[in-house]
Amino acid sequence: MARRAPAAALMSLALLESCGSPTTPRGYPLVTGTYRDPLLWDIHFTLPDGSRARGRQCGGNIVIEEQNEAALRGSYNLVDPCTSAAGELTGQIALNGQVTLDLRSPTAFQTFEECTYVAGDRVWTGRIDGDELDMRIETTLDCVPAGRVSALRTARGSR
Repeated sequence: MARRAPAAALMSLALLESCGSPTTPRGYPLVTGTYRDPLLWDIHFTLPDGSRARGRQCGGNIVIEEQNEAALRGSYNLVDPCTSAAGELTGQIALNGQVTLDLRSPTAFQTFEECTYVAGDRVWTGRIDGDELDMRIETTLDCVPAGRVSALRTARGSR
């Protein structure tokens, strides 16, 4: 004879499944926390002569310390084997998880050490889905000593 689950247990399971990921009161995904596990920063360059190169993959983290509905604030850092860099971040998240982050540093443009902005993206764009962060920035830079380069940098990690 098969046992039947009590109705209350079935209703509890249904309520849990309908909850999904935590959200703010207005429905924005709740994304505060430290993204690292590991957070990998990756970079691909197109050099002035048209050749392509891949930079070193770096570790580090992004910490979203405060969230006020769509507005985000926090910090970031990159560590060895790349030039260590750290700074503040501000950003926005959409109801669907799309995110823009502005990574500020006194010595770099968006984590590009020894480079100045020429054209392209001004902020990182991507998505936070549950505990997963995936973002990118594609830009043209003047870098020392390489000269003008096109760069695609990505960052992926989880909390």
